[in-house]
Amino acid sequence: MTIAGALAGAVLLGCNNGVTDPHEAELTVLRDATQNLTSLQAAAAAGYGTQITDCMTDPVQGGMGFHIGNPDYINATLELDKPEVLLFEPTAGGGRQLVAVEYLIPFAAWTSANPPVLMGQNLKRNEQFQVWALHVWLYKDNPAGIFADWNSQVSCAAAPASMGGPAPMTHGPVSRPNGARF
Repeated sequence: MTIAGALAGAVLLGCNNGVTDPHEAELTVLRDATQNLTSLQAAAAAGYGTQITDCMTDPVQGGMGFHIGNPDYINATLELDKPEVLLFEPTAGGGRQLVAVEYLIPFAAWTSANPPVLMGQNLKRNEQFQVWALHVWLYKDNPAGIFADWNSQVSCAAAPASMGGPAPMTHGPVSRPNGARF
């Protein structure tokens, strides 16, 4: 096999940003379940009407955007086709675009000694919000990887103060930002 053939095969298998063939089927399910939620109106109609955070950004790591949650999904279970949170990046002119989803389980709801797992990934402890969390950068490429927390390609610069941005926020052990509802 030539190098070009091997590279073409890797692309077809979805081998980018650490995602390999076993995850591609799961990402297809997730994409199919969320592709109609790219506008705030459509997301709200599907139950994602709770703004959980202002536009989150970190001067070193990048951004996450606004976290818009579906409170009915925030419990002790994870369902691949029902992420608890949608992440929207502000755009010029006051809009927002879907960039990622986030799965989470509140600490109080998780009784196992082991972290929850989805798509072969351990959810990470987020002490600030008291949740287990997993980001999936499904709609915007993330140089750090599809399951990384922060994305250097996401910015809150376009978020006016009236939309809760661009105040820097972290996922570290600090007090909860105004409006956080985890």
